[in-house]
Amino acid sequence: MGVWSRVLEALIAMGYSNGKLRLDKVAVDRTAVKACKEGELIGYDGYWRVKGTKIHVAVTGESLPISLVVGPRGEHDSRRFKGVMNGIRVRYGGVGL
Repeated sequence: MGVWSRVLEALIAMGYSNGKLRLDKVAVDRTAVKACKEGELIGYDGYWRVKGTKIHVAVTGESLPISLVVGPRGEHDSRRFKGVMNGIRVRYGGVGL
């Protein structure tokens, strides 16, 4: 687990234990980032598919990010949904980095 994952997990645990973070409402969305080479506007492969990255995120009702998954832009959103939902982790009983 990376540093930012541990920081995010600690902040979620702190907010949840203080009652400031509720998990009864969660929204999942994504954004796409196009890959560009120097001087080009959009990167395409040989099949005219746009190259790039998709960022999938789950947020609370207060718009706080609680899970984040990065994947290829050409992949259907449903393939990353399970990973986003499985990435929601709350430690009970303390922050515990």
